[in-house]
Amino acid sequence: MCSTDIMKELFKAASFSGVLITDGEGMVIYVDDNFKASYGLDADLLLGRSVFDLEEEGYFRPSSAAIVLKTGSEITRIQTLKDGQHVIVSAFPVFGQNKKILKVVTFTRDMGQHIKIKNMYEELMDKVRQYEKTMDELSYESLVIDNFFTNNGSFQKTLKALQSTAKYNINLLLLGETGVGKTLLAKKVHELSDYKDGRFVEVNCGALPENLIESELFGYERGAFTGADQKGKKGLFEVANGGTLFLDEVSELPMQSQAKLLKVLQDSQVRRIGGSQSIKIDCRIISATNKDLSREVEQNRFRQDLLYRLNTVTFTLPPLRERREDIVTLSNSILEKANKKFGLEKMIDKDVMNAFNTYDWPGNVRELENVIYRMVVTSEDQIITKDALPADLMDSLCHGPQQNHTSIYDVSDLQFALDQYEGEIIRHAYLKYGTSIKVAQALNISQATAARKIKKYAIRLINSE
Repeated sequence: MCSTDIMKELFKAASFSGVLITDGEGMVIYVDDNFKASYGLDADLLLGRSVFDLEEEGYFRPSSAAIVLKTGSEITRIQTLKDGQHVIVSAFPVFGQNKKILKVVTFTRDMGQHIKIKNMYEELMDKVRQYEKTMDELSYESLVIDNFFTNNGSFQKTLKALQSTAKYNINLLLLGETGVGKTLLAKKVHELSDYKDGRFVEVNCGALPENLIESELFGYERGAFTGADQKGKKGLFEVANGGTLFLDEVSELPMQSQAKLLKVLQDSQVRRIGGSQSIKIDCRIISATNKDLSREVEQNRFRQDLLYRLNTVTFTLPPLRERREDIVTLSNSILEKANKKFGLEKMIDKDVMNAFNTYDWPGNVRELENVIYRMVVTSEDQIITKDALPADLMDSLCHGPQQNHTSIYDVSDLQFALDQYEGEIIRHAYLKYGTSIKVAQALNISQATAARKIKKYAIRLINSE
């Protein structure tokens, strides 16, 4: 269905199925023909009757008009008719002088019709997003965002600034907690730079033994020290020549090595241990750390002049707890990779997503990935429930949100209730039929819509705010 057809169907479906009007005392004074045709309630049965009485007799549970008369405020809620049919009702007061309610007007729509409108709207928005993505892929500036998608406004600005900086040969310093993705982002910068045809060489400065750091970074000539390779060895600066050298955990370098690193950055030359000649190098330097380097300078653990060389431009990557709006998207992506890797079709229950959104993730994206992979391989059921959450994560959720199994009649958030209603249908259908094609046939929706709904209600974040 093209976008124009979707819009026509959307506006067609948006019309209400029935209108009912009461006076200021709750007596029904008007019922349109659509009300009877859609819901089987004859106007003669309703006209002149009190909505309070009709509510007691079970014709409307609860009566939206009665609620408006009591509260003076307009409402939209789910209502149940006497035959058990669920409908969406919007009711609002009409005021006269002295703010006295003269009439209450209610518009009624079948819940299935409402979900149909919602699905058509989502299908239209999918087409819009697909168009926008296609346009983005033609742009140079889309490359980093592709693998680093975020809904967080602050992080979006950081990524865009980093995109424009990537093409210039200047030293970058990436700051952020462990697991936020500094290495992945450094690789994306390399791919966007003029050094993309060279190698991306990563070295974890904190993982190298202190007595081997300089030989690894700068290389050595044969016979330079006991145990050295008799052929000598290139250092990582030489290996990265024409490419990018990523110095992860650069704060862990000892002071002596920091001095030698500073000289290499100043002169763009490196001298191997035991060698007498300097070797010209041309590589992009990206550094990263989870520490506050300014504080390290104050504590005499890091050279200030080296800091000035490394942080020509500095970017701070936020921890996952500061961009919770990305947790669902990240979880979807990680689950897809895990399912593909292990040949599975696992899904994550909504209660697990609520727990994910509450947890503070001290290990950030790396921890989220580890948790999902662990749950995928250890859970015996197709739908992963809270029982599969790691014990340490559960222990930390002292004040996590509790799932409220409220009655459909006690709804305070209409969208939340509709999502619950639709989600239960989709999950039940998927468990029964097993594929999006069969679900689509059973529910009389398109296969694309069925696939999207299965994905949405298997991993999702309930918006109860």
